[in-house]
Amino acid sequence: LGEVRVPHRGDVVEKVIEGAYEVVGVFDRIEEKRDAMQSLVLPPPARQALAQAALTYRYGDEHQPVTTADI
Repeated sequence: LGEVRVPHRGDVVEKVIEGAYEVVGVFDRIEEKRDAMQSLVLPPPARQALAQAALTYRYGDEHQPVTTADI
């Protein structure tokens, strides 16, 4: 995603404004990627694998309060 750094010397206001526009551009790209991901249709085995990976990532292997079928 990147980052924006503004040194506290020179034309700080202009640099902050430019940085804000860069951040807005990043959000636009994120929205496009999100829309593309939402349009994907995964087959059932891939859905199960994704659900299991998400549960393991979120809760670890010990206690998962929901099952892949719940997701």
